[in-house]
Amino acid sequence: MDERLRFVARRLDGEKMAPLCREFGISRKTGYKIFNRYKDCGLHGLNDRSRAPYRQANRLPYQVERTILGIKKEHPTWGARKIRDKLIRQFPMIQTPAISTLHAVLDRNGLVKRKKRRRHKAQGTPLVGAHEPNGLWCADYKGEFMLGNRQYCYPLTVSDYRSRYLLACEGVKSTKSYFAFTVFERAFKDFGLPQAIRTDNGVPFASGNALFGLTRLAVWWLRLGIRLQRIKPGHPEQNGRHERIHLTLKQEATQPAAFNFLQQQERFDHFIGVCNYQRPHQALDGAYPGDLYTPSARVYEPPGAPDYPFHDRAIRVTRCGRICIGRRKINLSTAFAGQTVGVREVEDQIWQVRWGGEILEVENLENQTRFIVLASPLTSSGEPKVTDNSEGRFIANVPVFLDPKVYATGRQLTVSGRVQHFEDRKVGEFPYRYPVVQADSYYLWPQVTMPAYGYPYPGWYDPWYYDPWFYRPWYPRRYPGYWW
Repeated sequence: MDERLRFVARRLDGEKMAPLCREFGISRKTGYKIFNRYKDCGLHGLNDRSRAPYRQANRLPYQVERTILGIKKEHPTWGARKIRDKLIRQFPMIQTPAISTLHAVLDRNGLVKRKKRRRHKAQGTPLVGAHEPNGLWCADYKGEFMLGNRQYCYPLTVSDYRSRYLLACEGVKSTKSYFAFTVFERAFKDFGLPQAIRTDNGVPFASGNALFGLTRLAVWWLRLGIRLQRIKPGHPEQNGRHERIHLTLKQEATQPAAFNFLQQQERFDHFIGVCNYQRPHQALDGAYPGDLYTPSARVYEPPGAPDYPFHDRAIRVTRCGRICIGRRKINLSTAFAGQTVGVREVEDQIWQVRWGGEILEVENLENQTRFIVLASPLTSSGEPKVTDNSEGRFIANVPVFLDPKVYATGRQLTVSGRVQHFEDRKVGEFPYRYPVVQADSYYLWPQVTMPAYGYPYPGWYDPWYYDPWFYRPWYPRRYPGYWW
């Protein structure tokens, strides 16, 4: 600006154009352009001008751009792809702009969030039986959050794997089975029964300490004829389609949270309607999940009492998860509490069992090794639990030689076999009846050793660790085996 002003001032003083342009280092064409702009516009003509074109051939009409921004304002989490699919459906008469153009409009208005590029992308695994609606349902809890009244809300979501249809989104007070039963029963009544349900290994879907990891909810599904599918622990990407719904749910329905459960559930219901019938899905080529989903042909009916035609007895499981056969109590799992299970007698007074516990006595006979075992409850993997409660004693006969130094007293042993008869012995002076198991298989559990602390036990120290003679004020100093 200052250079142009001096140039114009000297030109107005009568200096020639050619030597003046040589002195300022510009061409005569540029010199005349600067001088003519000054004569036309005055001092404002000496300012820098924009190089942008006066007309943009690809610029969208004002009405279309306003419509795009309106859709974005109504659905803040939508991107250019979903907005374009919405325009195609809602305004088929206009020429739909490209995705890049829509993205440029959003970016120009400051509506695009910059995200860090992920270096690695998790790869999911293919799921079985999900080629049609209701072939597979996915269920999970979105992380808890606090409502305005200081109560925690745990959203339980259920979706169809094939169509991405959100079947249920219910805010419950905890992850206990009672609330999950209510949500799934309502979903079964409204949409029918799926072929399988895919979940993680958390409560109430699975239990690490129960028989086969079953819970009361899982047992109920099995009784309804629903297969169980569980992802590997620590691999949420195997349920990635459902986990992606939680991201959108968090952005559109929980930020900020409502004051109470009633208001929050209204947001969840609105989110279900938008997700199923207003939000185009990229994986469905812009279609709505509601356009693809159809209810299941399997009508929900509460399961009746099971029938065991090939079993000898039907026994009801107690509230503590046991079945009682005579004087014998066999632990199953609290997941089966109140259920009726079938028990089949292999032979006359012979039962197939899997027992385990602590070895009390070992005796090597001519053709077998006999153990007296203090029975303990077993985990789902068959390992005896370390508890203060005992389930009694039993005798296990293993038809091979087992070294008593290896199979020593105090070790944990699990056997599987048949209870053939009972033996009457004494524990001290008290008469005791031992069931005798003829073991078909056996397993000695490894010993659990304490970590090496460098001392006999944690917290112990050697009072002579610091050599009192080492810190003598006189020489020589003494080290183990050395004097100087």
